[in-house]
Amino acid sequence: MTTLNDIQEISTALKNCKTEKIKILHKFLFGSLGDRSNRKRIREFMGFDFQVDSEEFEKKLGSVDELFSLNELITICNILNISFDGPKPEVSKRILSFLCNLEALAETSRADIDDSDNDEETANDFEKENKKSDSLEGESSNKRDSSIQCCDMQFVDKYRSSVVQNTGINYSDIESAISKFKAESHENIANWLDHFENISHLFSLSDLQKFIFAKRSLGGTAALFVRTEPQINSWQKLKQALIDEFSFEINSAHLHELLSKRKMRDSESAPEYFLKMKELCSSGKIEHAALMHYVIKGINDRQENKTILCGCKNLFEFKEKLKVYEVIKSDYAKSKAVFDKTKARYDSNPRLID
Repeated sequence: MTTLNDIQEISTALKNCKTEKIKILHKFLFGSLGDRSNRKRIREFMGFDFQVDSEEFEKKLGSVDELFSLNELITICNILNISFDGPKPEVSKRILSFLCNLEALAETSRADIDDSDNDEETANDFEKENKKSDSLEGESSNKRDSSIQCCDMQFVDKYRSSVVQNTGINYSDIESAISKFKAESHENIANWLDHFENISHLFSLSDLQKFIFAKRSLGGTAALFVRTEPQINSWQKLKQALIDEFSFEINSAHLHELLSKRKMRDSESAPEYFLKMKELCSSGKIEHAALMHYVIKGINDRQENKTILCGCKNLFEFKEKLKVYEVIKSDYAKSKAVFDKTKARYDSNPRLID
């Protein structure tokens, strides 16, 4: 009988997947997170011993919907090399159906490999045809060549996207590349969307993947807003809703007021505070000199200690001095702690002074 290890793409995924992902699949198959032998048991798995739509199937499907999140189900789909399109119940049923029939799962995997090979051959044919057209035709065919090249690029983009879907990439693999958007005062939704689109292009994410990853990247007020809007069910709707809700035009007077009120928090370092103030400035037009002025005023320290930050000619010089200031401040805090500890010891035992 066929085992999961007999399916080439799945065997490779099981070998390369992180332990956390293996635990999720093991829990799906055996009902527990398992131990060090997880990969071995999964490789030897020969499919569930019940039929699709049977009573056991429906019972298992119900427990899957209760125990697994959509993100965990997507992780399993990536390992098994199957599509994760559709709502959660549909994804759950697709996974369970394939795991009841490993022969069908193997056929699907082989078909994907054949399609990938055909895609590469077709892409090469496009390239050869373009080169042939370039050598045989003159200026009169430039428009047609451009059309062919455009078609070629669309095809390559589609192929690249299909490859990404089959390489096991999920949220945890690109999480560090995506910054959180919480709709805080210093955050600009237009800048965040540009950043997110750049990351999406880098990983060739589909619209479905963008929708999932973007929702997981929201926090605070932004996440609360999306949870209260059930009609947001696609990337385009999510993107437009975020723009409509959190984009704003701010006049210079109001922006200057925000900058003057935004003080450095105890949990922030000086360089971190500067970057957040700089991000706040992206909502309008603020001169670099004004930005540096507000940052210096916003640092909660005595003026003589902040003198080192004054007189900078540009932001690069200012950032370097902020780093120096942070080091000096840290050294002072350590020295003060030692002094206070020594003073407390002498205060508690006056005889040491004698």
